[in-house]
Amino acid sequence: AIACVCCPNILSYCAWCTQVDQNEQKAVLYWGQYQGTLTEPGLYCVNPWGRELRTTSTKFRTMELQDVKVVDARGNPVVVSGVLAYYLNSARRATVDVEDPTNYIRLQATAALKQIAGRYPYSAAPGQPSLQTEGGTISAELSHILQLKVSVAGAVVKS
Repeated sequence: AIACVCCPNILSYCAWCTQVDQNEQKAVLYWGQYQGTLTEPGLYCVNPWGRELRTTSTKFRTMELQDVKVVDARGNPVVVSGVLAYYLNSARRATVDVEDPTNYIRLQATAALKQIAGRYPYSAAPGQPSLQTEGGTISAELSHILQLKVSVAGAVVKS
């Protein structure tokens, strides 16, 4: 029994090592408390007792927002769709501060799309802003508002 305490099994040292791949981050928690983030690719040796690693990918992602029903500025129902391009840049925010970042971003994107699309009528007289003519303006406004909403999850909106 003393030999087990004094000379631990060599295989137990494998639990000390963790690998961080390219385009990946790992949030390190000890006994439920956030301690830091491993951001650079490589092999790290960390104490395994009480440790929890939460991994997130920092690769670009796309999300399709299909058939979102919106009431335009004149009160008419309109069905709009969109595509969101984003990436996660903080393992802490994505895995500790938010339970499910993908679902959180989807819900915030849908809410932002409804908010922005509701400001414009579907069609308007020439020279007047509408959903049909102001695609670039609406997209820029949507990206700005959505970035404010999803920064809590460690997301960066690209388009």
